[in-house]
Amino acid sequence: MERDRDVDAAVPYHPGAVTSEEIARLRSPVLVHCGTADRNVSIESIKTLEKMLKAQRTPVEVHLYEGADHGFLAYTRPFYKPDAAKLSWTRTTQFLHKHLG
Repeated sequence: MERDRDVDAAVPYHPGAVTSEEIARLRSPVLVHCGTADRNVSIESIKTLEKMLKAQRTPVEVHLYEGADHGFLAYTRPFYKPDAAKLSWTRTTQFLHKHLG
């Protein structure tokens, strides 16, 4: 399934692997959230994603949450981190208001 090209802003939490072709299509602002203890998504892959986006001049912000694991935003999951969840959600809503409002 092809990812949608009509995106005005993107806010991935612990994003999975994407191809260079997918990155090339993404020109709208991107806000990335990831925990430093995420065992599913490495910090190196987040930094690579950030470099790829910056290289093509796609506006990108990356926020890393110390000690947070995959799913830190989901209050029903064992890795829920209330402080990181609240901060990431505040950042997300501000970002979306800025770019979509």
